[in-house]
Amino acid sequence: MNPNEQHYLHAASRRVIIGRDPEYADMVNVEGIVTADRHYVEAVNARGEVFGHDYTSDDRDEIAQLLGRMERKLADGGKLDPAHWHYDRLSYGADGWDQQELEAEIRDAENAGELHPMRR
Repeated sequence: MNPNEQHYLHAASRRVIIGRDPEYADMVNVEGIVTADRHYVEAVNARGEVFGHDYTSDDRDEIAQLLGRMERKLADGGKLDPAHWHYDRLSYGADGWDQQELEAEIRDAENAGELHPMRR
């Protein structure tokens, strides 16, 4: 992340696995996987690179407050600290997005023990 570039900030969330509990197991969820929503702030630059902030929370309102503080800091001439951000992905439609998606599909197929059509 280049702190000198302009970034569009927004709140985001992702469903993550937080554990397994046999009491939650059923025909669809045979492993009893327990999930939760994790909320965080994303920053997107003009090239469509998406960066995720390292702080996450179960509380959407807490992330909204963090987002507000970040936006005020930027409006006052401050910069984002690259130490707290990690590269996540290219946003849809950005240059290179198609290649990134294809590589992810191939990797997922190989991890599942399948042969992706591009590898046949």
